[in-house]
Amino acid sequence: MSARKTVANAVGAALNKKQRKRQLMKEVWAIRKSNKKHRKASDKKDQAADAPQLNGEPSRGQIRRAKLKEEFLKRIERSPTVLIDLDFEEQLSDKEKNSLAQQIMYCYGMNKKTDRPVQMHLSSVRGVTETYLKKIPGFPESWVGVKADDKPYLTTFKDRRDSLVYLTADSPNVIDNLDNDKIYILGGIVDRNRLKNITKDKAAEQHIKTARFPLNKYCKMGVGSNVLTINHCFDILLARLASADWPSAFCRVIPTRKDLMLRDEYKDKYASLLGTFAAPKDCKPSRSGEETSGARPEGGATKLTAAVIGASSGIGLGFAKVLYKRGYDV
Repeated sequence: MSARKTVANAVGAALNKKQRKRQLMKEVWAIRKSNKKHRKASDKKDQAADAPQLNGEPSRGQIRRAKLKEEFLKRIERSPTVLIDLDFEEQLSDKEKNSLAQQIMYCYGMNKKTDRPVQMHLSSVRGVTETYLKKIPGFPESWVGVKADDKPYLTTFKDRRDSLVYLTADSPNVIDNLDNDKIYILGGIVDRNRLKNITKDKAAEQHIKTARFPLNKYCKMGVGSNVLTINHCFDILLARLASADWPSAFCRVIPTRKDLMLRDEYKDKYASLLGTFAAPKDCKPSRSGEETSGARPEGGATKLTAAVIGASSGIGLGFAKVLYKRGYDV
């Protein structure tokens, strides 16, 4: 009898385990069902807010969006125009054109978020680049504060030729202040090292002004070239408008992998920026993974150790620099 009871108990235990598992699955599905109901209810509220009123008046959602759009357009009235020149369709590969479209989308997103937006213009929109841009939701009809056309900028702004300034890293002229009446042009190029001087030469042929950021005046970069992507240049312009300060703009925008360092004469004035966004050159980890030489930051008496794999360049180097500044042995 005892053996039979033992078998019966074992079978009962197995059944209980299955029942518990089944009950657990029921609870999970109940939670999912509840979440789905909440999402549907939320969607219905949004639809109700956007639904037109019976008397033909706009909905609450339409009123809210119209108000936000009006406020945004007022903010850009007295701001510079940033124009992205897409007249390099024949020089770029399809992969580069796709990347270009993604960078433009990022620029638009940043412009919508900032407190000091700019007027945004896209010129010479055509070909495969236009195809990639039209895959982005809302382009161009729903993009607020953005004008896009297939004409070259000299045609669109023929009456404002003196206001055109082509921003290129190859220019001998350094830009100091941003003028609200100027139109700053960014070349729509992804691989600039392959097409070196192309924007400078184009501006020279068209007899328009050129300028470059005062990057070398305030900073030096230990890794890579001083050539920046379109979205980085766009972000620097936004940051400069917001802070009225070039070092702040550079430190906040330029990626850590560039190994950005402020020059000695500006380190004291921008000490907080240096501690947050940059690090001394001697903190760069060695390829062998051994601890690098150099004085640790003040107060760094901690014995924390960090191992960063693949830290010779790129994102790994950025993590290594931040960890070093926090007192780690990298």
